[in-house]
Amino acid sequence: MALVVVSAKCDGPVLVVDDDDAIRESMCDLLADEGYPVLAARNGREALDVLHHEHPSLLVIDLTMPEMNGWQLIDAIHADAALSQIPVLVMTAASPDGADLPALRLLRKPLRAQTLLAVVAASCSHTAGP
Repeated sequence: MALVVVSAKCDGPVLVVDDDDAIRESMCDLLADEGYPVLAARNGREALDVLHHEHPSLLVIDLTMPEMNGWQLIDAIHADAALSQIPVLVMTAASPDGADLPALRLLRKPLRAQTLLAVVAASCSHTAGP
């Protein structure tokens, strides 16, 4: 049975954070092709810079990155009241302990395009304004 995705547009852009250029670019292209405004960062430090200047509706974060990894970025987001309400989708090829991921949605790499689009659409429908 094929998965049919009905896009629910976010109020703001989706920020994709991944140090792998090919993965980050393909995810951004896929989301942009579906009509989502997209921002990109190569690591947690870049993502925090973007977050202080832009107002994304959703974050898609890889856990394993140089400079500031996904765990550190998530901690920084949760510590900042202005950022802590932004939904976070975590993607990883590793097998993190699920207990360490409260209130976060986990996406396993390699990602299927339809899976990513379905989870982003569902996440955006929960954050979209009236």
